[in-house]
Amino acid sequence: MVIADNHISQPRWCCSLDDGNGFFGNNNFDPQEWLQGLSLVAQRFRNKSTVVGMSLRNEIRGFMENANDWNKYITQGVTTIHNINSEVLVIVSGLNYDNDLRCLKEKPLNVGTLDNKLVFEVHLYSFSGDSESKFVKQPLNDICANIMNGFIDHAGFVMQGSNPFPLFVSEFGYDQREVNDAENRFMSCFTAHLALRDLDWALWAWQGSYYFREGQAEPGESFGVLDSNWTQVKNPNFAKKFQLLQTMLQGNYIN
Repeated sequence: MVIADNHISQPRWCCSLDDGNGFFGNNNFDPQEWLQGLSLVAQRFRNKSTVVGMSLRNEIRGFMENANDWNKYITQGVTTIHNINSEVLVIVSGLNYDNDLRCLKEKPLNVGTLDNKLVFEVHLYSFSGDSESKFVKQPLNDICANIMNGFIDHAGFVMQGSNPFPLFVSEFGYDQREVNDAENRFMSCFTAHLALRDLDWALWAWQGSYYFREGQAEPGESFGVLDSNWTQVKNPNFAKKFQLLQTMLQGNYIN
């Protein structure tokens, strides 16, 4: 299955607050050009059953971000895709690097359910929001409870209430070498929550290295599942760690 993701406007590494690609109206993020691109991709993959979803924009962020413009342009993007390709899932990210969907609490998107094709997405890392050192400076049970309560408040709430929507954890990950205690603790905490809620997820990242990244040729990717030669899994415990998450657990959790 493939999800087409509108990641970034320029051919560069993503992301930073001031890279000009983060929010509608930034130097490199023209809303009309963005809508035109969504139209072309929706048309291109219509009737292609392997493409199951389209994500509107990766990690919306920056000093210009605000709920009103987010709602305005996301509504346009959602309807643009659905009007062209009504079979594909339309996946919507929130604010603050896709950590925050709380703007929906005050002003939901006025698009209905899109015939049950509307999905919200969220990202979470050990460093989301503030320093990852919190995972080693505080008791793990306490910080894990705080982070998961925040996750539900910021994003998980879309699955609750009288009008729930699916939530897709489209990005999370950690250093696969397991040399970072904070990230290791985060993963123990978050994967337990993913299993409890039976959330669908995508792990960053598969690739073990890059041709070119941020001025450097052939750098390795510490979060990558594969080693830098792309010949074997970097972490020998990978399959065991993620075995439970690959099992459908729906029905075991009572909200």
